[in-house]
Amino acid sequence: MKVVIDLDLCEGHAKCQESAPDVFEVNDDDQSTLKVADIPEDQYDRVRRAAHDALRILDDHLTDQEIRGADWIVGGAHPSIADIACFPYVALAGDGGITIEDYGAIQRWIERVKQLPGFIDMPGIHPAS
Repeated sequence: MKVVIDLDLCEGHAKCQESAPDVFEVNDDDQSTLKVADIPEDQYDRVRRAAHDALRILDDHLTDQEIRGADWIVGGAHPSIADIACFPYVALAGDGGITIEDYGAIQRWIERVKQLPGFIDMPGIHPAS
């Protein structure tokens, strides 16, 4: 199992550390870091739980944005670099065994990204339905 933490996106909620304390720690900048390079097999379920914790935070945030009438992570009428940076990690979560079927706001956001003018599909991410 390979785990990637995008430090530009980590908000320091410490959810990863709570779910898998043998794998993650929070550094002095309040960002999650990996304690180990190779994730031990006995930690896979905990790491997946940490991924779901992160997805829940994003889904809740996107739900709040939708309630406010905004379609994007940062808000406003247009996507930002945050949407573009998060999109492939989230849209390809299934490749890592992390299902997003329980995250309605994330699914709607993925469809909005795929409907952007100039969107180019890629392996594992197909054009908007």
